[in-house]
Amino acid sequence: MKNDIAAAYNARYFDSKKAVYEKGTQFSNAFPLYLGIVPRAYRLEVMKNLIDDILNIQKGHLTTGILGTKYMVDLFAREEHNDIVYLLVTQRDYPSWLDLIRNRTTLSERWDQGGSNNHVMFGSIDDWFYRSLAGIQINEHNPAYRQIIIKPFVAPDLSYVKASINTINGAVSSHWTLKNGTYRISITIPVNSDATVYLPAQKKEDVRVDGARLESNPYVTFIKIKDNKAVLKVSSGKYDFSVKNVIPVLDKVYTALPDVQAEKTTVFIPGKITVRLSCVTPAAHLHYTLDGSEPQISSPLYDDALIFDKSVTLKVKAFAKGLLPSYTKTVKFSFVDPQKNGLYCEVFQKALTSLRSFNWRNPTDKKHVYRMSLDELETPGYDFVLRYSGYIKIENAGQYTFYTNSNDGSRLYIADKLVVDNDGEHGLETRSGKIRLKKGFYPIKLLYFQSGGSKNLETFYESGSMEKTIIPATVLFMNKS
Repeated sequence: MKNDIAAAYNARYFDSKKAVYEKGTQFSNAFPLYLGIVPRAYRLEVMKNLIDDILNIQKGHLTTGILGTKYMVDLFAREEHNDIVYLLVTQRDYPSWLDLIRNRTTLSERWDQGGSNNHVMFGSIDDWFYRSLAGIQINEHNPAYRQIIIKPFVAPDLSYVKASINTINGAVSSHWTLKNGTYRISITIPVNSDATVYLPAQKKEDVRVDGARLESNPYVTFIKIKDNKAVLKVSSGKYDFSVKNVIPVLDKVYTALPDVQAEKTTVFIPGKITVRLSCVTPAAHLHYTLDGSEPQISSPLYDDALIFDKSVTLKVKAFAKGLLPSYTKTVKFSFVDPQKNGLYCEVFQKALTSLRSFNWRNPTDKKHVYRMSLDELETPGYDFVLRYSGYIKIENAGQYTFYTNSNDGSRLYIADKLVVDNDGEHGLETRSGKIRLKKGFYPIKLLYFQSGGSKNLETFYESGSMEKTIIPATVLFMNKS
């Protein structure tokens, strides 16, 4: 029966030429991998495509929702890809757990902090904290914690983890620290239980128990060294293990994404803006560029506040010893002429489920804004409609891809042509469209409605010579000039 279901699922959704399910989204690939129904010959390739999407396309971020997030995390934990989960968990910008709890003490229903403000779904990540970071796992073949597995994932930039679980036999605990290349872990195994313990180590001689060689403790049995881990068998009791020189055997993790602090990113001409950079990774060095190129270790080193008086694209990357370089943080600072730059934005108070039937009469307000977003507007709580209008300046001819990221519906027009249709009542969703443009000015119009719940609106574009970026105020004009 299981084989029949798997065959039917694969026949309908699996693209063997691309080694992806459906459109190759993270959930589409992670779910069948988790279920174990991917054809064996394609399993490694599907996993590779999933990881490639996270690392290279989404730049270390997840795109899964309430259901897919749990399955993807569980899959990676099972397949010893905890470094990928660690990357996802430690991201600080949207979408991520740290962004989700920004200025909050509870989890919301959606990554954009929308919906219910006390929702358990994304809290499933706490299982990974116990099972992978603390390493407390059950033996599936001998459940009820009679045989316990202690197998922590040790990140080289994490200083300690401490956790315990109350079981039918008593408390299981794991408390480890990492300092100056020495790893120490204290574990408690309850009565009537035993455990298999995995410690990062290059050789048996690097491991100590209670400060002495392993042979000194009759309740500890050394099994083997495998995959840079010492495998031990222990009886019930309390143990203090230490391992020296562990850094070379730990998985490489990414340096944290740099933070860019500035009062605003759009400044009126003439003016100046002061920008400060930081990183939560200890001893990280921040290198930056202002010419659009990717920062390297040879790029200018940040050591004091940066002051800008003209439009610039700031790119920052963090480097730390023993870690992979961070992803690049890109922020555009736009210096605009308030008499020329920007768009008109009309506000309508109306309940809609689609933009197609609206008559666009009698706006309640009309504003001058500098971006097609909600950041500069005081909008009603729900049931409102916006119409942005003006011109966009194209500096280089070519094919452009435009995106709207909206909750609820949006429609983007360039030169009176519908380029992005993201209409309808829905959660946060990104859609795109392509158009070939010559150098010059083109009419631009963005329609948006919000019917309830959370609200979000952003617009992006990219071309062959320009990476995907928020459409800046410097290319938006109220009138053709």
